Amino acid sequence: GDGADLVAPLVGAGTRVIVISGTSDRERIATCIESGAWCFHSKSLPLEELLVTIRRVAAGEQVLADSTRHELLSGLRRVRAARRHNLAPFESLTNRESFVLAELIDGKSAAGIAASAYVSEATVRTQIRAVLTKLGVTSQLAAVAAARRIGWRTGESGG
Repeated sequence: GDGADLVAPLVGAGTRVIVISGTSDRERIATCIESGAWCFHSKSLPLEELLVTIRRVAAGEQVLADSTRHELLSGLRRVRAARRHNLAPFESLTNRESFVLAELIDGKSAAGIAASAYVSEATVRTQIRAVLTKLGVTSQLAAVAAARRIGWRTGESGG
């Protein structure tokens, strides 16, 4: 994790949190706000501005406009919905199909997967076809590209 993981526990302990970061990633900023941070402050802004923000937050003033908060949280919901939509085909894979896709991502051939999994190459090719069908792609390369594009990874070791 990173500092963003600390926001919720600090807020839970009754602390008012100001996130100071160099990131411009709106999803990460929104996640901090969702976790209870009062506001976000870029570390590239002058120290004087940070001190004003600290004083305002300490006084209990709202420093993040409701419209900005709403925009950030709405954007976060859209990103998460899109991620769920993109992951859905991958979640339909069986453990064995997930294993085969992970092996393809690692650059293994059908023959190599068959040898390491102690199954026939024909069985692996059937599993590969099932993966391609479920992911709606026509080649192993496209399946690997789709998995990488959405950041799919599996901890499954077959099954």
